[in-house]
Amino acid sequence: MGDFLKKAVVFLGSFELAFILLVLLGLLTFVGTLAQVDMSLYDVQQTYFESFLITDYKVGPIPVPLLGGYLLLSIFFVNIVVGGIIRIRKGKSTVGILISHVGIVFLLAGSFVEFQLSTKGQMTLWEPEEFADLNGNGQWDPGERFDDANRNMRYDDGESGSAYKSTSEWEVVVTELKASGGAREYIIPQDHFEDLGEGDSTRYTHQDLPFDVVLSGYALNAEPRPARASEARAGVGLDGFVLLARDPVTTNNMRNLPGIIASLKPTDGGKAKSAILWGGSMQRNGNRIPWPVSMGGKSYQVDLRSQTWDLPFAVRLNRFVHKRHAGIAMAKEYSSYVTKIQDGQLRDIHITMNEPMRHQGVTLYQTGWGPQDQPRAKRFWSTFSVVENPSDRIPMWACIVIAIGLLWHFLRRLYLHLKAESRRRTAAAQGGSA
Repeated sequence: MGDFLKKAVVFLGSFELAFILLVLLGLLTFVGTLAQVDMSLYDVQQTYFESFLITDYKVGPIPVPLLGGYLLLSIFFVNIVVGGIIRIRKGKSTVGILISHVGIVFLLAGSFVEFQLSTKGQMTLWEPEEFADLNGNGQWDPGERFDDANRNMRYDDGESGSAYKSTSEWEVVVTELKASGGAREYIIPQDHFEDLGEGDSTRYTHQDLPFDVVLSGYALNAEPRPARASEARAGVGLDGFVLLARDPVTTNNMRNLPGIIASLKPTDGGKAKSAILWGGSMQRNGNRIPWPVSMGGKSYQVDLRSQTWDLPFAVRLNRFVHKRHAGIAMAKEYSSYVTKIQDGQLRDIHITMNEPMRHQGVTLYQTGWGPQDQPRAKRFWSTFSVVENPSDRIPMWACIVIAIGLLWHFLRRLYLHLKAESRRRTAAAQGGSA
């Protein structure tokens, strides 16, 4: 047993294993790149690079199992630690290599932290509405006409956002409306119901809710349609509608609008209430339409929405700038001039294509704008990709450590080479003079 463990450790830290892993990672990258023809980037990332094993990959009609990126990088991490740090021969000649291996381990550890703890989404903000300043006081006053571009029937003086939403993950939210005007949310994340098959259901309970939430009939891409007469007679559907499952859009996951059936079953044995929740339930002004329901003497709203995270600050869009290169459609500049609002403090920040905003582990990247079909619109909106990553700076520091290690190693080799050359020339000169 001892010999087996010793051989296993030697193999885990061997050059041969490192070579095999690099070849498999290269193959996985090639296969994943080709898969983007038929799949969205999000689906490719989940299927090939965030998995342990890929069982449904085929070469023609032949299934070929592949090791996923998560498993390959995990083994590679062990290989670097065992072979490149623990078992490496320690000495002056390996100091640089040892430092570089520590940097690689640091980089892989940062990637693991990002995968486990980071959140990614989007936030869209509108520019302030233009108004008719009738009295010339420089500010909007009730009664002055304004450009209600988002059709919310109110004037927005530089709308701000303090939350961002996922582009691919959804959640069922039960909101308790307080009599005082506040609200409390109970959230059921997507991983609790995304694997529900036909006839399956899952139940969510909470001690502060007078009912259990039972979810069933989930479809990644769906659309409610009116129930046919035969379906209505058979008791199929809810409130005259049936949730029709559609084939998922694989090339762009953001185009999928999921649907699910939610049933609220009172814990006291009362009559249950059910409704269809759909990701496309939107009003004309872009606000969501939750399912209002009263139960246990309280008012609630139930909704299927994009997974949402709060920011530690708010961002207000003041102005969006879009410029093109002369004579061509290529963008020269996408810029958002925003104000960060936190604890009553305001700070103006310029966000552009290559200059994101970073604050408290949160990064905002300029990624979109609109309306693009109206290049001379009076009011634009700007979309930011938001990444909250506790290991945001680890890749930079890891690359610095790797560079220091490689520089140390090559400079030492250069020094030894020049020193050997000097000795050789000195010996040759002394031999010639003799």
